[in-house]
Amino acid sequence: MKTLARIPFCLALCLSAQTFLNTTADISGDAAAHAIGTGSAKWIQIVAPSTNVSAVRWGDSNISTSRGGIIAPGGGQMLPFRPLNQDRYDLSKVFYLVASGDKASIVWAN
Repeated sequence: MKTLARIPFCLALCLSAQTFLNTTADISGDAAAHAIGTGSAKWIQIVAPSTNVSAVRWGDSNISTSRGGIIAPGGGQMLPFRPLNQDRYDLSKVFYLVASGDKASIVWAN
């Protein structure tokens, strides 16, 4: 019975937190590594359009055309939801690399 009594409190707590969606214009590649931004995010999604010739890379500041997570043309990478404020993604530490002539789309929530 005590557990059931806590459900409305937990639900209210979850619903009271505001989430703001952040989108960027399509990013045109320059074959250099860039941080996604500043601040933090609960989740991040990076998508490589199907018209890309090369894979988009993502990871830490050491990514290159041969290092980092691979997002094939037409694919995407979803960094999963992190509910706790102290456990968010630091946008200044998540990097992407898009080849010259290719594009990427990045969305995150904070």
